[in-house]
Amino acid sequence: MERKTIDVIIGKPVDAKEVEKADKSQVGEGHSVPPKGGEVGGRLDWRYVECPYCRAINLIWVEPGEFRYYWCWNTLPGKHYFTFG
Repeated sequence: MERKTIDVIIGKPVDAKEVEKADKSQVGEGHSVPPKGGEVGGRLDWRYVECPYCRAINLIWVEPGEFRYYWCWNTLPGKHYFTFG
């Protein structure tokens, strides 16, 4: 059995009303974790963030000043917004 240890950031919940008032360019999308074989995009700056609502692990692009809020890829139980850092 092969294993890998990853660092996961716990997201902070954000009310959808706050996100709706924000500049849309400040809202990014969480992605499901890539399948075995490597992370998408090669050597980009990605982070694993756990959604504070549904606990799904999101893979998100992190660049200082680019996004303030993120939404969870797991929208089955409704759209979840979070922030971190």
